[in-house]
Amino acid sequence: EDIDCLTNEFFKDINLDSKMLYYINRMKKYILSIREFNNFESDFELFGKEVKVSRMVDDSLLVGKIDKLLTYKDYACVLDYKTGNVAADLKPVYYGLKMQLPMYMYFLHDEYHFGGIYYQMVLPKNPFDDSKDEEASMNQFMRWQGFSNLDVVCNLDHGLSHIKGIKIKKDGNFDSNSFKNSLDDKKMLLLMNKMDEKIKESIKNIKAGLFSISPKEYEKKTPCNFCDFK
Repeated sequence: EDIDCLTNEFFKDINLDSKMLYYINRMKKYILSIREFNNFESDFELFGKEVKVSRMVDDSLLVGKIDKLLTYKDYACVLDYKTGNVAADLKPVYYGLKMQLPMYMYFLHDEYHFGGIYYQMVLPKNPFDDSKDEEASMNQFMRWQGFSNLDVVCNLDHGLSHIKGIKIKKDGNFDSNSFKNSLDDKKMLLLMNKMDEKIKESIKNIKAGLFSISPKEYEKKTPCNFCDFK
């Protein structure tokens, strides 16, 4: 009902034809499907949305905003919404790249234990698909992808049906792929130390006015691929 109120208010002074009404109703249905998908059984509770976070690094204040923060006991889980296709990959962090997800835990790790960091895609290539398999394909598309803490992932998602790459075998143990998509305390500490190193390096360069044009290459790609002046 709140979505209907919002859309009615937004379009109240606009004459909408049948085509636009169709698209609007489709998008409303899609938004509701995201809400329903994320309403699964979990011991983690919503701490907040668009949560402002900050941290002092030496004499510099870093600030950020987390799309969705969930907590359970002293564990924190971060969910970041994406409208494009983004793969969760920690290897670029060691080159100072793609630091967004671990950056959130960098803000939180003094206060919380690592519970999980995930992306959730919220805009499929064709949100107006009317195929029979729409619901199944959308559920697959909306599954969270990222890195879990296997100690609490079953508390996060009781059925393990909403997180990609995590599966329990018939013998009750996690499969090998689950370990590739998880971080234990040792790995998290190494990651946070690397984040601290790269952040301090960036702060030092900013203060020194060092903004050299030297894009970093990763997997044979650089940011220049998206530049109009390349």
